[in-house]
Amino acid sequence: MHRFVGWISAILATSLGLAGPSRFGDVVLAHFAAWDLNHDGRIESQEIDQLMNRRSIRGEGAAALAVLKLRERHTPVSARPRFAVSRRDVEHLEEFEATPIALAQPEGKPSVFRAEGHFKTYVKMLGTMAPELYARGRPDFKAMRQGPIGDCYFFSLTGFLAARHPDRIREMITRDSRGNYVVRFFDGETYPVPNPTEAEMLVNNSSSSLTDGHWICVLEKAIGERMRKTTKVESKRTAEATDAMASGGSTAMVIALYSGHKAKSITLRSPAHAIARLEELRREIPAALHQGRLASVEMDRLAAGRSKVPGLGYHHAYAILGFDARTDTVTVWNPWGQHFQPKGPEGPAHGFVTEHGVFHVPLRTLYEVFSNVHLETLEPARPPRSPPRQAHTGR
Repeated sequence: MHRFVGWISAILATSLGLAGPSRFGDVVLAHFAAWDLNHDGRIESQEIDQLMNRRSIRGEGAAALAVLKLRERHTPVSARPRFAVSRRDVEHLEEFEATPIALAQPEGKPSVFRAEGHFKTYVKMLGTMAPELYARGRPDFKAMRQGPIGDCYFFSLTGFLAARHPDRIREMITRDSRGNYVVRFFDGETYPVPNPTEAEMLVNNSSSSLTDGHWICVLEKAIGERMRKTTKVESKRTAEATDAMASGGSTAMVIALYSGHKAKSITLRSPAHAIARLEELRREIPAALHQGRLASVEMDRLAAGRSKVPGLGYHHAYAILGFDARTDTVTVWNPWGQHFQPKGPEGPAHGFVTEHGVFHVPLRTLYEVFSNVHLETLEPARPPRSPPRQAHTGR
């Protein structure tokens, strides 16, 4: 009886525009018949993907749909095409974790999925989401914090541009005659991008980033379309573009798209090559930054014989924002955008003082702890087919 009353209340609140707290399950059940596109009693993965593209789904409906999409992404990739929820599953989504498509954790233990908690968070985010492309007229680096998806390879380099060359982002994104967007990457590739839906913005981004407008969401969709177009991984070819870029990608690809140039990779951690590569880094990093070229550093698995550095993420990409030759120190940005205070002297044992993700690390420490530096070169990413477009502005 309670479920029926909740369902009717959710329908009335949706149709009359009444404000007030709702339950995740009630909102999904209110929309279940409309969202079950093939009328088989389940909302399936393919249907969720199609619904994610509907701008007519807004408010609490968008928040509930984003929760379903997040839950689908929390299943192993191989199981996602079979993902589906029935009416009962909606009411018992935590129990749904015990099924064979439960979220795979590194230690092999399923994690409880807090559907109601995610829903409440998304509803709050709707209230602070800026409705325009740029809330402050241009990208605001200080608002950038990576969301819950695995797009650090994209987000770190996007943060580099927002911090150092925000006008390049504005140059890439333009409006078309219908009010949607066109993203023209600097390697010559162009992608039309429909206005992001509320559900897409919620599931892919942090509340902080969304207060700055939906320019990050537009770039995410364009990157997703590019990856969906070129990928050989069948699971990335879904009807929802950001699926393709939500679970990792190539730093070199983003450098090429954002610059029109190839990337150079310098491998770190090797004691046998330390002297030569440190000198290379001292030469290459400041030269790249001085010329406005993109620079990033990655942290893959934990280095053998080392303990985890507090405050840093592994299998993670960071932007390089600066280099101080006097102190031989690199300024690095973690796209998490977090604040961190070490419980001891700065260094690998206790971590580094971090403000909005920005911290300073000695070059030798960076070499020993991180895994790869990626630098934009001046070599074209592809042979020009017509008079080349200027790759960067403000150099």
